[in-house]
Formats: sequence, structure tokens, C-alpha cells
Amino acid sequence: MSPVRVPRDCEPPTWQGEMTPDLRVVWFLATRIGVGALPCSTFATSKSDRLPQAAVRFALGKDVETIDKAVERLRGLKVYIDR
Repeated sequence: MSPVRVPRDCEPPTWQGEMTPDLRVVWFLATRIGVGALPCSTFATSKSDRLPQAAVRFALGKDVETIDKAVERLRGLKVYIDR
């Protein structure tokens, strides 16, 4: 997930709590790409556990048509990925 460059104009609203990298990416995916994801940091067992901040999770309990649409939308991430 770290290669995804979240544009500065797509920052999530501020709220109480730490804004982790995965939360920024999840917000970006929902608002710009149109695909929902879950921040893995919410599953961390301690605040020092940084590994989950490097990933997001997708729920795939959808029909094939919905998954196909998500795949097409996720292809739009190419312009936001640092290589």
C-alpha cells in the first residue's frame, strides 16, 4: 500500500485519534476511486503494531458484476502509484 500517493487535496476530515496511512488510503479509495476498503490498523492488537498500517482489506462478498466494477475502478490507481 505504501506506493499509493494520496493527493493532498484528498485528505480525510480530522477526527479524534491517530490518522494512520491506511486510513488515508481507505478515505482516498472511497472518495476518489469509488471502492470501499477496511483499514487494517483497526485490527492491530497494540498501538506499536505498525504492520497493519501498510495494508487495507477488501470485502469480496459481492456478486461478480460488482467485483468486476471494482477491478475497473482500482485500475485507476495506476496514476497514483509511485514506482
